[in-house]
Amino acid sequence: MKNNKKGLKLRQHIKNFFTKNLLIKIVSFVFAMLLWGYVLTAQNPARTKTLNDVTIIYEGQTDLLARNLVIAEGDDELQKTISVQVDTELTKYSDLSSANITATVNMKGITEAGTYELPVTVVSSAGTVRRTSITPSTVSIKVDDLITKSVPIAAQISGELPSGYWNGEPVLSKEDVSISGPAEHINAVTTAVCDIDLSGRTESFEEAKELVLIKSDGSVVSKSLLSGKVPTVGVSLEILKKATLPVDTHGAIIGADQLPSNYEMSS
Repeated sequence: MKNNKKGLKLRQHIKNFFTKNLLIKIVSFVFAMLLWGYVLTAQNPARTKTLNDVTIIYEGQTDLLARNLVIAEGDDELQKTISVQVDTELTKYSDLSSANITATVNMKGITEAGTYELPVTVVSSAGTVRRTSITPSTVSIKVDDLITKSVPIAAQISGELPSGYWNGEPVLSKEDVSISGPAEHINAVTTAVCDIDLSGRTESFEEAKELVLIKSDGSVVSKSLLSGKVPTVGVSLEILKKATLPVDTHGAIIGADQLPSNYEMSS
């Protein structure tokens, strides 16, 4: 009985909490929300937001070229992004993105080949960047001498024509090509390969093909390492349809009926 009475009293207290002075409670809640909104708007307190995948801009490549220097690393080797923390006003927090951040690495001071550890400079158009939060805060860049070299072009046929077709030998518009880039990689190039894929072809063609630069160890030089456009070569190839024709070997022999009397054809 005592437990039942306690239960009834507890339920009564809960009921009274939600039913008595309900208007006052509602007004108090609304006032608290308005007061909190005013504080946020008037004070606009700062918040910290972490932004990942902020793209790095490498400045000074034109200066390197003017000194006959070039970055000796491909796009897949260079550090491309960083992460940062930015202190910004609460009202700007949700709109703040990596688009508001500019991260740069300046290479204008490099005057000779070598490996350099350069700082990443970060600024924000909507807040203050925490300098200790930049990750990574420096990047390693390898710079090499810019050289130009001529290498022979070799045609390489891959794939097969459909059944019933024949191809001639490929004809290239030139025998060698000039390439430019970091000395370490360009000096190792021995051949520029023109790959000609015959798969599915049924007609003769003339096309411009990108060349693949092959080093002495068989590895391929990344296109991103080359200065200027990727070299190309014009290639033409004759493709004809095969035909099977009967051959009259007996009728093709001239003068068989004029053999001397003591001679005969054995086959």
